[in-house]
Amino acid sequence: MPTFTQAELEELVDQNGIVGLTLDTTEFFHVGYNYEAPSFKALGQFASTGIIAIFSEVVLNEVHADVRDDIEKKSELVRSSLNQVSKVARLGMDVKQLMTDLGIPDASGRSKELLDAFINKIEGERVVVDEGATARKLHDLYFAAEPPFSKKAEKKSEFPDAMALLSLEHWAEQHGGYVLAVSADGDWKRFGASSNHIICIPQLAAALSLFNRSDAVVAGRLSANLLADTAAQLRQRIDSLLDSTVESFEIEANAPYYYETEDEYATIDSWAVDDYQFDVIDSDDDSVTIAFTVTVNATFRAGFTFEVRDSIDKDYITIGGTQAAKEETFSLQIVVSVGRDDDGPDPDILNIEAEGPSIAVNFGYVDVDYGDEPDF
Repeated sequence: MPTFTQAELEELVDQNGIVGLTLDTTEFFHVGYNYEAPSFKALGQFASTGIIAIFSEVVLNEVHADVRDDIEKKSELVRSSLNQVSKVARLGMDVKQLMTDLGIPDASGRSKELLDAFINKIEGERVVVDEGATARKLHDLYFAAEPPFSKKAEKKSEFPDAMALLSLEHWAEQHGGYVLAVSADGDWKRFGASSNHIICIPQLAAALSLFNRSDAVVAGRLSANLLADTAAQLRQRIDSLLDSTVESFEIEANAPYYYETEDEYATIDSWAVDDYQFDVIDSDDDSVTIAFTVTVNATFRAGFTFEVRDSIDKDYITIGGTQAAKEETFSLQIVVSVGRDDDGPDPDILNIEAEGPSIAVNFGYVDVDYGDEPDF
């Protein structure tokens, strides 16, 4: 099927040709698996309408596993730290009981609980692979190297995508319309190009804007004000939001010794709006919610203290430290709500949030700085 133009997509929406909207796994990653992200909450606007937010069980299982694994990883850090404190201080703590007292949840159960709550809140629907993804169809697509399969050697890894897309296509066919699939994945895009029922669009904000075009004038007005440098309140709120966003970041580094970090902080060097493309993702009687992307340049700093283990005393001995800095450039989506009728050059900001994955900074190779005494 040929790629739809923007005008054709808008006409399809107006003619109620879109019966479902779905996301692939990467869209969950893009918001840091935060189900309370404004663009994810905006999916609730389809409840009790002719459009259903649908999710392949393949995608949901991948998301569940990602969140479960992250909870397990973070929980293990807490458990390990408590265990080390107990040993060094000779406290004899019941670490397992302490974890329970702290409210550290079962990773799998908590991941499922969060995901189920999100689906229920937006009145979404699960699409099982039993419908549409037949073994015969998978076989034929695989050996013909047709989308989402290809001729590349690692094409076996595309089976989850194939199962998800075939079941979504079957769902759309059964409901007599198109499913708008939000994905920047090349396999999803190639499948959509050959499907009679799946239309791929790379960004959720752009997809949601198709259903909120009547408020596009509000987005255009805000974009023009920011470009003209009259929206002082918005610019100040973005400054503050970005400062708070970079306060928390994960540190990655390679070192010849065991290390601990401290004095972690970051500063925003600059930020700029990408293309001034503002999308309306939701609205109500009083406000309009708008999303746009900014590119951020920031400098991250951290102190590293290096330790070696004494084979006799079995204790860790500090041998020195170093300071490291790393400049990073990354993108975030800003979601801002303004009054529907606020047409001034500097509109009041009702709410503003940033969406994006957690920030991980790789400082590369770090070693003891023997030139100066470490300031720790």
